[in-house]
Amino acid sequence: MISVNDDETDLHFRKAEFDPEECPKDCSRPCERVCPANAIALEKGGVITERCYGCGRCFPVCPYDKIRASAYVRDATATSQLLRRPDVDAIEIHTSGRRTDLFQKLWHNLGDSIGHVKIVAVSNVIFSAIGT
Repeated sequence: MISVNDDETDLHFRKAEFDPEECPKDCSRPCERVCPANAIALEKGGVITERCYGCGRCFPVCPYDKIRASAYVRDATATSQLLRRPDVDAIEIHTSGRRTDLFQKLWHNLGDSIGHVKIVAVSNVIFSAIGT
């Protein structure tokens, strides 16, 4: 399954970020210890973006409150290419339901690739006003 979002309000689509230069030298680095993905390494520049999946465990443990969440919207065109892979059989679309124009744009950009999956799930929808 692949997940995709239509705006930046969904907490499933965030990554940790901070400037390691701002970390005091005497910090015990609890963020490194608490990260289940081993995505934080001060010696390697802070957050290793490819590993971070946005669990948020590092945010509250930073004694200096230096770690912040960076929201993102997954690229629909790249996602549509992934949906054509034989090992991908489902897509979950996250939407707030408040901006149907964003959902329509996402749906349009996914294009015919939706036809390659067995399951299309839409989560967090408040209302639906999508025309066919």
